[in-house]
This record gives sequence, C-alpha cells and structure tokens, in this order.
Amino acid sequence: MFLGSWVIAFATSDAATALGGLMKSGSFAARAESLNKSARAVLKVFQWLPLSFLPIALAQAYGQREKMDLATFSMWLRRRRARGEVAGADSGLNVSWPYFALCLLAACSANERTLWFTGGLIVLSAWALWTSRQRGFSATRWAVVLSAAVSLGFVFQMGLRGLQQLAQRLDSAIIAGMVGNTGFDAKESRTMIGAVGKVKQSGSILLRLETDGQSPPGLLREAVYNLYKEPMWAASKRNFAAVVSEADGFTWNLLNVTNAAKSVTIAGYLPGGKGLLALPFGTTRLEELGVFILETNALAAVLSAAGPGFVRFRAAYDAGVSLDGAPDKDDLEVPEQEQATMRRVAGELNLQQLSPEERLSALRKFFADHFHYSTWLDESHRARARETALARFLQKHRTGHCEYFAAATTLLLRQAGIPARYVVGYSVQEKRGRQWVVRGRHAHAWCLAYVNGAWRDIDNTPAEWSAIEDARAPWWESVTDAWSRVWFEFSKWRWGGGEWRRYLLWLVVPLLLLAAGRIVFQKQWRRTGNSAATPARPRLWPGLDSEFYVIERALEKRGLERRAGETFSVWLARLERDDGVNAEELRPLLQLHYRLRFDPEGLGGNDRVVLESSVAAWNDKAAAAHGK
Repeated sequence: MFLGSWVIAFATSDAATALGGLMKSGSFAARAESLNKSARAVLKVFQWLPLSFLPIALAQAYGQREKMDLATFSMWLRRRRARGEVAGADSGLNVSWPYFALCLLAACSANERTLWFTGGLIVLSAWALWTSRQRGFSATRWAVVLSAAVSLGFVFQMGLRGLQQLAQRLDSAIIAGMVGNTGFDAKESRTMIGAVGKVKQSGSILLRLETDGQSPPGLLREAVYNLYKEPMWAASKRNFAAVVSEADGFTWNLLNVTNAAKSVTIAGYLPGGKGLLALPFGTTRLEELGVFILETNALAAVLSAAGPGFVRFRAAYDAGVSLDGAPDKDDLEVPEQEQATMRRVAGELNLQQLSPEERLSALRKFFADHFHYSTWLDESHRARARETALARFLQKHRTGHCEYFAAATTLLLRQAGIPARYVVGYSVQEKRGRQWVVRGRHAHAWCLAYVNGAWRDIDNTPAEWSAIEDARAPWWESVTDAWSRVWFEFSKWRWGGGEWRRYLLWLVVPLLLLAAGRIVFQKQWRRTGNSAATPARPRLWPGLDSEFYVIERALEKRGLERRAGETFSVWLARLERDDGVNAEELRPLLQLHYRLRFDPEGLGGNDRVVLESSVAAWNDKAAAAHGK
C-alpha cells in the first residue's frame, strides 16, 4: 500500500508544469496572471498532501501497532483519557487507506488526462483492492465487480465533464455578479479580429444606472486607444495624472464646467479597489465617489488607483465637452499593412471629395447597407499571408462583430483625413424596473472622430447587434439576476452606501443575547448539588487481566524478559531458539490470550477457565523445576 502511495506521490511531484502553456502572450495573459498564480497555489497544496502526511504513514508502518490510536489525532480525546473519563482505546485507524486515497487525489490534481494516467489509476486501485479482498470472494466475481465499478467511473466522469461545461457557461454569470467587472486595460486591448469561433459574452450584470426620469447615456466608455497593429489596439499616452478632490473628498471635477445638462448614477464593482470607471461621453464632474486616488490621462480614461471594492456615484455630463486631448499624428496613422485596403475603400466611396459631415454619413450608409453583425467567425475571417482580417472584412465576407466595425471606421476616417480613435466600453440598452443594467454581453467598441473642432462618438455597428446578443441570454439568467441583486444590496451596505446599517444593531443584539443565554444556562455550567459525586471509574482495556501475563513475569524473573517492541510470538520463538525454553506448551495458551485481548467476542466461560487452569499448572511446574 505504501509503495503504491510513493509511486503516485513521485509521479505528481512535477505535474504542475502542465500549467505552463495554458496562458498565451498578450494583454489577456497579463490580466489572467494573478488568477493563474492562485490556481497553481491550490494545485500545489493538493500535490504536496502526500508528503505532508507522510510522517503519519511512516509512524504506522514502522510502529508496533497495525493501527493508529485515535487519540493521536485528537487532543480532546487525550485530555479525556488523562482525566480518566474514557478508557484506553481498544481500536484505532488504519491510515494506509486514507493515505492511499490522498495520493490518488494528489495525482488527480495534475493537469494530465491521458490514457496512461487513467490506466495507471485503475491498476493501482485494483492492486490495493485485491490485497484487501475477502478470501471467500472468488477472483472472477471480484473482477466483474471491479469492471462494473470502472465502467460506472467512466460514466460518472463523462457526467462531470458535462457539468463542468455547464459550469463554464454559468461561472461568468455567477462569479462576475459577485466580484464585479474586471474591466478593460487602459494601455492596450487585444481584440478578436482575425480569431475563429464564437465570440462569447457573459450575461452577468456589471453596472447599474439610475436617472431622474431622463434617458440614460447610450454609451459608457472605459478606455480609448490610438495605435493599431492587428489584432491589438494600444494607447500611446499612458501616463496618468492625479485628480484633486474637493474638500469633502467625494467630489471630483474633471472639467471646469459649472452646470452640466445631464446626470446619471452609476454603481459597479472595483476588484481590489482599482479599475477604470465606465463614464458617459462629456463627463465633467463625479459626485459621491468615495475612492482614495483618482487619475486621468490624455485619452480621457478615468482610473481609480485606490479605493473600495464597490462604488456608487453620480456623473454629470454634457454635450460638446470632452476630457479627450487634442488630436495628433497618431490619430491619423494607418498601419502599413492596412493602407492598400483603406485607400481602395475610401476611393470607392469618394471620401476625399466629401465634407467631414458627408464622410461620416457615407461611412454610416456603407456599413448599414452592405454589412451584417455576427458573433460566429469562420475560417473566412482569418487573416491570410498577404491579406489582413480587417481587409477581408471590408472586401469579402463583410460580417463581423463590433470590433471589426469600430476598427474599420477608425482607419477609414483616418484615411479620409479625419483624426479618429478606437473606444471600448458598454452599451446601455436594458431597463429593469427603475434601473438600467449593463451586462457583460453589452461590452462594445466604437469610434471617436474629431470633426469640426470637437470629438464625437461614431458607432457604425448595425443596430441589430443588441437584439442578437440579447437573444443569446440563457434560461437561468433570471436566477443569476436575483443573486446579483442580493449581492448588489449587500455591497451597498458593506461599502457604506446602503440603509441596512441602521438595522444591523437590531439584528445583532438578539443574537448576542441568545448566545449569552446558552452559555449561562447550559447544563454543564450549572453547579450540581452533589459535590462529593464519585468520579467515573476508568474502563480497562479488554484482556489486561489475562493470566498469560503471569507466565511473562515468571520468565522475566529468570532473566528471559521480552524486548521492547517484541511481540509474544516472536519472543517465544527466540526463547525456544536461544534459551531452550519449551514453547510448544505455551503457544496454545498464547492463542487463548490473543482471543481474550483482540477478539471482539472475547473468551467464553469454558475457554477462560482453561486459560486460567493451564497457566496455573504451567506456573506450578516451572516453580517445581527451578526449586521454587
């Protein structure tokens, strides 16, 4: 058993290296690194369990007893035994099986799922079960039962795999609803342009908006980028500058505008207190925002560098104003690999011959008439050796998601001489009760164009995209929405924004009184009237009064004592071999002694009389032989 456990422990010692290739390069890997480290730490704990519990296994393997005393694992039991409340244990725990199961668990924590692994698992389990099978159980029946168990195990594994796939569809809805939005990166964004497969978005609620009866902002931006190299968008202006709050510490002026025409209350999560804020275009002032450090950059990203894990604030915004810095050469740059396509499409639309407003209208009509929204990208969307994915989108298949439309609009406007930037954020389109909710699938990308001396949002993604995304809502979304609402209210209270705190004392006081009453009035705390009660007499281990110990003491007086750790059987064999003691007449008595000590049924009345009389006869005979 222990050999098999060692084989498993050795085989899993380097199993965590399989995690090394899970994460690829790019911004996704950077944001997933902390999660990857946490996963590796959990796996390491499981993989080192066999070595952690190895001392216990070795203690039993090389100890005098075949089982570990239960008091070994319980200080409470040892204290009761020391006080005489319980007798010495007459049974124990064979740790071989738990340790073997622990080694199997450590092996299964590795990220290897080959046929060799499954076969080895079956062989080791069969070996362990074979050694402990009852002798009356035939090998054929044992093999049939084992085969049935293995088959059921495979069926169960397939069921677990199906549950895992279901959990993968549920996890973003449940977990993201608990911890909130991880948000975008202010430095770069890795798009799905050129990727093949379905673009999957979560239905979890990330943000909640409230207005004073007016319509909410249609778009909430988080980050803006001005450098493109397929499939990455990046920001050239990455330096952030701190914003100074007003005296109350909760009001932040982003622009020197006294009266904004509109306002909206936004609530969302900031894991670790850090993250970009999703704000409407033209935000001038943030109120009731309890972050510690707020920063902005020249591309209008607003970052909470330190703060609580949940924020609920009011954003005042207005048309015609913007945090965005003035355009520069980066906002007119078209990547070399995209220039030929952009020049060709811009020429077909005669963009250079139109006014800025007409260029915007021409592009809007171009995408609306000839393109379709799709979250499924087949092989035709993949870039070729001499053709980019964006070029194929504009000239061939003309289907894609919002990243295609936003990137194409940005580069075509640049080709036409209009400064433009790529924006990521969320679309506000779903109302629930008095609130507007923003889900993970409402994540969106669009273009920011500089026209007639001001920046404005340009969204050329077909309007059908929101209906297509909402149609993909899973059937369990109402359940996750209910949990999201509970977690939202709890977060408001936890971070000081809810009204539950005033009622908390009325909830805690009864609980404290109930706990105090149980402590004071529990039976074991009362004083008993009989102070001279007789303490419980300790219960002796079975067989400690065995007559065979008379023989042991008699032989010890002759200098034939039993060595430390030596069993009676080994002791008698040694005495017979080295000292000429006749052990044959003692072995039947030893068998009766073992039955008295270890058989749950003990010795019957006649057998106990036989043991007593036989020991007495042997003792008289030994005394006569030695003159005593």
